[in-house]
Amino acid sequence: MSNNLRQSRLLKTLIYIESKLANPVIKRILKSRLHWPLSTRLLILNYRGHKSGQEITTPLFYIPKDSILTVITRRNEVSWWRNFKEEYPAYIWYRGDRKKTVGKASTDSETIKNSLKEILARSPHWKVALKVYGVPINPSDKQLEEYADKLVAVEFDKPISDGWT
Repeated sequence: MSNNLRQSRLLKTLIYIESKLANPVIKRILKSRLHWPLSTRLLILNYRGHKSGQEITTPLFYIPKDSILTVITRRNEVSWWRNFKEEYPAYIWYRGDRKKTVGKASTDSETIKNSLKEILARSPHWKVALKVYGVPINPSDKQLEEYADKLVAVEFDKPISDGWT
């Protein structure tokens, strides 16, 4: 079995486990008063799908910078980000509170590469999280460019004050 096929199967298995087992537990915690251990890295995205009209809720890792919360995800393995190709309204559970926001996806490789550099420089936690997406722990610029083509960055306006809803 080829290495790529093994990685693909592993990723699909991890996505399944995440969606069926981990996500429901994480969503409960992030909406509770016990959110603080997780909410420094995780938020819950809640939006209505463009095509389906269904309400969709999913926890996501985020990277804060100034007034933006950035989420990095795989371009081909998940589809939720396509709802944000143009600016699109959503709600996020951010640090224990539900807040209105607007999201916009970017597939621009240079933007994603710069986001990856910043993320990897910040914390070893992000290095491990991005490893699941296939990004090496200490990637070269060339490797970052390769992976940037496989990823999407979705930026959400960060709520300014805790009282904003």
